[in-house]
Amino acid sequence: MLFLYPVIESIGPGFTSILLVQLFGMLLYGLYTAIAPAIMVELFPTEVRGVGIGSTYNLVVALLSGTTPYLMTAAGAHQRTGWFIAYVCAGALVSLITFVPMPEPGPKPRLTMQPACARNGSYASAHAGCGTTRRQSPFDRRTARRIAY
Repeated sequence: MLFLYPVIESIGPGFTSILLVQLFGMLLYGLYTAIAPAIMVELFPTEVRGVGIGSTYNLVVALLSGTTPYLMTAAGAHQRTGWFIAYVCAGALVSLITFVPMPEPGPKPRLTMQPACARNGSYASAHAGCGTTRRQSPFDRRTARRIAY
């Protein structure tokens, strides 16, 4: 939002002006695409991640990216570039308001492995170790002695 007005006002008919504006836009786009996948993954659970990310991202891109060139052209034709700047700033403000309350991603709980017999839903078999105990092999005993010393 801070650089929008100077960038819009610096657009001129020359090649250098257009090149600099395009390079600045590519820099901002690169900064966005570097972190966007990580943020989007944190927003949705695994079961609906593909649909959630795809539908919301494409809906916003269709609504905002489809209207932005039209609005810039219309505002420039009527000498109202301030309206376009206000439109883009409003979109950036909505994004900021959306992302500020997002929780900071933290460490995920580790998955624990259960024996096959514990997955059948039986409480007794899940807590009794399925009635089997693992015998320690001679290799395990030797390794344990080396680690202890």
